[in-house]
Amino acid sequence: MFVVSAASGGDVDACLVGFTSQCSIDPPRFAVFLSKANHTFDLAVHADALVVHRLRADQHEVAEHFGGTSAYDDPAKLHGCEWTPGPRGAPIVAGCDWFAGRVLQQFDAGDHVLFLLEPIGARRARRSNSARRRRSTSRRVAPRPEPRPDPLVSGGVYVVPHPGVFDAVVVALPWAKSRAVERSELQS
Repeated sequence: MFVVSAASGGDVDACLVGFTSQCSIDPPRFAVFLSKANHTFDLAVHADALVVHRLRADQHEVAEHFGGTSAYDDPAKLHGCEWTPGPRGAPIVAGCDWFAGRVLQQFDAGDHVLFLLEPIGARRARRSNSARRRRSTSRRVAPRPEPRPDPLVSGGVYVVPHPGVFDAVVVALPWAKSRAVERSELQS
C-alpha cells in the first residue's frame, strides 16, 4: 500500500492510494492515481512534486489513518501523525520508506487522475528496535531471498515484494497486461 502526499499554496495533505505502478525502467517513471474526490488530489494538480510512501506490513495504523478520513472530513488529518516537510514541501510521514517524484504529466482516467512521476529522491526509514524484534521473532512461512540494494536508490527502479501465492505482482497500466512473477524471475 502507498500513501501519497502533496503541498500547494501553503496547504498540505496525504492520502492512501489504491492504484500505483512502476511504468518505465529507463527512464525511471512511476504512476500514481489520485481520486478526484480527495483533498490531496486538489493539491496535487497544482504541485510540481509528490511524495510516495511505501507502507510495510506492520503499518496498519498509518494505512487506516490516511485511508479512513479525508481532509474534507478532518482538516487536521496530518496533525495526527509525525511528519516533516520534504521535497517541494510535500509531507514526509515519519517511519515510512518514501520517494519523491517530479510530476511530469497528468492524465484523466475517469474518477481518478494519473500523475506520471520522475523519481528525484528517496529514503528508507529506520525501523525501531521493537519492530526489528517483532520481525525477527515472527514465524516465517517461506525463506526470504537474500537482501538486495534498494532498487529505487540504485537505478531508479522501485520494486515492492508481494507476499502470498506469488513473490511479486507486476501491475501494469490499464492498457497493458499484468502477470504474476515467480521467484526465479525476480532473482535474474
